[in-house]
Amino acid sequence: MRVQLLILATLAAACGDSNTGCSSPDEDFEFEGELTEAVVADILEWLEYTDRGQITCEDACAHAYQGEPPFQGYISESTRCSFTLDAMPGAEPEAIIGEVSCAGRWNPAGCV
Repeated sequence: MRVQLLILATLAAACGDSNTGCSSPDEDFEFEGELTEAVVADILEWLEYTDRGQITCEDACAHAYQGEPPFQGYISESTRCSFTLDAMPGAEPEAIIGEVSCAGRWNPAGCV
């Protein structure tokens, strides 16, 4: 029970109190980057997808922009997003198999 209270207190401190909402304002962001086979595998696992064709541009952008899981923030608004992804998996985890370019609003603390 004490651990649960500690977790709740930590979340409340990071996200503001329940009366005023989130204390972490959204920020503008722009991102352009390459997608490796390892990143695509992480996205599939993170979102529990069974096929790479299920990955959306916003999925690729969120993962590539945030880096390695666990993720704390989220993209609150996508204003531009384009990506390419090879249909067939790459032979090596570090093989570059796509790219993503996106922009929008980002909430780094993950508060809603």
